[in-house]
Amino acid sequence: MLAEKAGLSQSLISSLETNPWNPTLDTLLRIGDVLKVDVGEIISQARKKMLQGK
Repeated sequence: MLAEKAGLSQSLISSLETNPWNPTLDTLLRIGDVLKVDVGEIISQARKKMLQGK
């Protein structure tokens, strides 16, 4: 279970799934670790796309 492995509550994960909001960096890093996703790379790519759009 993602919440358990990330040390987060199930209600927090459920809230992110149903009502996206801006989670804390700590929350993103915990979820990224469990999913084996490089959160820094995702942020870097999003930043590049944002700057290209301006």
